[in-house]
Amino acid sequence: MNVSEKKDRNNGNIGSSGSSLGNTDNQAATNPIKDVKIIRWRGGQHPTYHTITQKMEQEGLRPYAWSNGPNFRYTARSHGYSKVLYCVEGSIEVVLPDVNQSIVLRPGDRMELPRGVRHAAIIGPRGAQCVESPKQ
Repeated sequence: MNVSEKKDRNNGNIGSSGSSLGNTDNQAATNPIKDVKIIRWRGGQHPTYHTITQKMEQEGLRPYAWSNGPNFRYTARSHGYSKVLYCVEGSIEVVLPDVNQSIVLRPGDRMELPRGVRHAAIIGPRGAQCVESPKQ
C-alpha cells in the first residue's frame, strides 16, 4: 500500500507519491492506510491561520484549531471519520504504527487521514498549532 505525498520537500520521512510501505495487496483492500495523503506547502511564506481556515471552509469543511506545547504526545487511536489536518505553526510528527512510518508536518503542510487509520502524534520542540476538520 502507499502513502501519497505531493510536493515533497525532500525532508519528510516517507518517499514521494507512490512509495511502498511494504504491505501486501490483500491488506490494500481492507486497510485505508493507502489513502493517507500529504500535501507539502511550497512557497516562501507559509499560509496564515486565516488563509488555511478560509480554504478549508471553501472546501465545505468545518475547521477548528487546537494547540499543544513542546513534545506533547498523543497515544495511538483511530476515528470513525476521515479528517483533514493542517499544521499552522511549529511541527507535529504523525506516527502510523501499523506500517511503522511517521510523517513530520510543518507550517502549511496538509494531511488527509482516512477513517479507521491508527495514528499517534508527537508535537515538535517548539509546540504546534493545527487546524483540522472531519471530512465527509
